Amino acid sequence: MSLHRTTFLDYALGLRLLLVALGLCFLASCSKDEGPPRHLLLIVIDTLRGDALDKAGLAAMGLPAAEELRTFARKGGLFRNAFSQAPWTPPSFASLLTSRYPSTIGFSADGLAFGEQPPRIREEDEPLASKLRRAGFETTALVAGGQVSSRYGFDIGFDQWLEVERTDGSDIDAVLTEAQSFLDRNRDSWNDSRFALLLHTYEVHGPNTHHDLLRDLGEDCAGIDSFKTYDSGIVLPKEFAEVEDMEEERRKSRCLYLADVLYTSRRLGEFLNRFERDGLLRDTLVIIVADHGETLFERILAGRGRMHGHHLQDELLHVPWIVVGRGIQAGTEYDELVELIDVLPTALELLGVEPTPNAYQGRSHAKILRGLSSDSGRDIAFSEAPYQGMGAATLRTKTYRWVEMTGGDQKPPDGPRGKAWWDAIKLPSTGFFGYGPTRKEKNLDANNHAQKIAKYRSQLEHFRNENLRLRRPAVRQPSIDESTRKELEAMGYLGE
Repeated sequence: MSLHRTTFLDYALGLRLLLVALGLCFLASCSKDEGPPRHLLLIVIDTLRGDALDKAGLAAMGLPAAEELRTFARKGGLFRNAFSQAPWTPPSFASLLTSRYPSTIGFSADGLAFGEQPPRIREEDEPLASKLRRAGFETTALVAGGQVSSRYGFDIGFDQWLEVERTDGSDIDAVLTEAQSFLDRNRDSWNDSRFALLLHTYEVHGPNTHHDLLRDLGEDCAGIDSFKTYDSGIVLPKEFAEVEDMEEERRKSRCLYLADVLYTSRRLGEFLNRFERDGLLRDTLVIIVADHGETLFERILAGRGRMHGHHLQDELLHVPWIVVGRGIQAGTEYDELVELIDVLPTALELLGVEPTPNAYQGRSHAKILRGLSSDSGRDIAFSEAPYQGMGAATLRTKTYRWVEMTGGDQKPPDGPRGKAWWDAIKLPSTGFFGYGPTRKEKNLDANNHAQKIAKYRSQLEHFRNENLRLRRPAVRQPSIDESTRKELEAMGYLGE
């Protein structure tokens, strides 16, 4: 009897302890019962190439510069085959915020038209901020201005939209200072409200300014002492004509670019470490992406080895996509093919927000990130809308890229649009390229791949026709003001 009584008391005590533990777990929001994250932190690093975080890309470049971002990515997942929908900021950002291809929302005209009559996204496009605000989120954007501007309608849906000023080509310190102030102001309501915070920086965009960090990139970069060619972020034709050692110029270009990547990675690493120490990460979905990449002498166009916006190759379209948050498998790198238009529907599903039916062209990859699906991603990634406009488009598989620089219902403008340097760019009307494990591009002979190219032509034609069917009339604003024009000229988007 005594033995039975002792066993029963032990059982009762154990049951009481279990109930207490469950109660404490409920009060503390234990991870298994917490549901989706309450908040969203979306960070867009302008001009950051995908291979800046890719082991294969870094090995090929020999300059590891984004270790803090890679460390943070190991807390969640990194998509290694993410591709932007356009090779420059306005159309790419419009696609990111609306989950629609640029040509369906009026963002596929030639670049000069963006200065003459800027296109705008609309509330009817169901942009990310509008969708989240209707779902109860307080929405804030802290951006670096320039081409990420309210004149394109990018502020639609945001309760607060702040464009910080760049100082000597740098903006990330100002953006992160404002972001930390925002977090401090809202700390008391963090557990009761839902916040969506967009951060954007041009720190990696030219002009490259962090020359003092070249020594941290190793011997290959430490000895660079001439910056005249790169202070503008672009190699000018007259200067390029004097270049004798192409490999040396390529080395300088990459070192100066990666010094800015290094500074950006360190500053974001510090910010995200504090974000986690303050206990904010455990209830936040963090997404880090780029809008496009940068050419670092992979090709020379109109005498320039540094540029973006003017072609449709991997160095401009391959971008990083990091996702960290509750329920996402940690330490995983995904080889699935994905697009930037997939960010919005993926974020909505991870946040537990129902998407608007038939509003988006992107698809959610939330189940891949949670390890709940054998979905292999996309078979093809589509991109379009280079600076020249003209109906150019491309498709990318995991191993091939097919490019058509003219096509669809848009035609090249009659005669030169002006005296800008890009008027001198000459590109083949089509191109076929292959990629191996190191992502090194190989120009392939189309005559040896006729059947494959015929298939890709057909798929690209279907892509154009579908976008034409979904196209909405472009909404355009009056021409930009003089101060904005000067800012864009300084960044290399306008002028000679």
